[in-house]
Amino acid sequence: MSETQPLFDNSPITLNRNMAKKDYDTILKNGANQNSGNLLLSKNCSKDKKSSPYKTNHNDFETSADNVSLFRIACILSTATFYGCITSTLFLLVLPVECSRMANDDYNQSSSLPHLPETHIQTKSGNSDLRSTYLVLYALLTGVSQILSPWIGVASDHCHNNLGKRRPFLVLGTYLGVFGLVGQWFSRNIENPHLHTFKWILYSMSFCLTSLSLNLIYVAMIALIPDLVPSHQTGMANGILSLLVALGALVGFCSFHYILIEDVNKMYIFYIFMLSVTSGLSLLFADEQSTVFLSQLPTRSTLNFMGIDTSKYNNIDHSETTMR
Repeated sequence: MSETQPLFDNSPITLNRNMAKKDYDTILKNGANQNSGNLLLSKNCSKDKKSSPYKTNHNDFETSADNVSLFRIACILSTATFYGCITSTLFLLVLPVECSRMANDDYNQSSSLPHLPETHIQTKSGNSDLRSTYLVLYALLTGVSQILSPWIGVASDHCHNNLGKRRPFLVLGTYLGVFGLVGQWFSRNIENPHLHTFKWILYSMSFCLTSLSLNLIYVAMIALIPDLVPSHQTGMANGILSLLVALGALVGFCSFHYILIEDVNKMYIFYIFMLSVTSGLSLLFADEQSTVFLSQLPTRSTLNFMGIDTSKYNNIDHSETTMR
């Protein structure tokens, strides 16, 4: 490990040379007490040279042997239901209808024909190319938004917040998702023909917000599995995640065809309802511990500069909130 690599990912803080070592161990101890529900931190790391560097000694920390119930895992990952619902129905059912409306609006304005009715729009041969173009553009916007996922994950790993590392991004994704879906619903209902261009620009911007929110929610949801579920249950948790995604897709298709009677306008309201309920369950059951105390820790380079031996902290995992 490089000496310039920070002990935890935060900016160096100024310490008194004589008190730095004592303060450092005190902060670690206090931080461990705050996270005693998840891990019990020991100040002394194992010095057994025969042990693998990728394994930890049971004296370094203890993990709870209690299994997480299936109900709690399902509630923690409940946003997967919304994710499966919107990714299937929005892109396969709703968006093609919206692109048809967009193409028909352009066709009507260019040909000076009366405005076509909204319900059961049939794409005409004259604007079928426009519809396909719009679908490709929205698919491209979705792909661009997914490029941000790795950076979202890195930011989540290094997040210091009272809600933990993942829940702040889940909250942010929920807010953006609600704003995006409301914007899509509002813009599609603008009937003024003079606001045609503004209408679809607003819809596209709202669509970008919705796509970004999906990435935020998905990254936070996936990261909650190794954070809150014991390692021997991660396989089962991933299975529950896949089941919830499939269940969300089934609920979305059935709701669209049999409950909402293919009413695209009501489908946006259904999305907002599902997002609010599933995110609320995840935030309630994903009881992460505060990671604010990590921002108080000095960097390894700062301690080395002060002449403090940091070799006993070589087993620290920088992606976690506690020592390993």
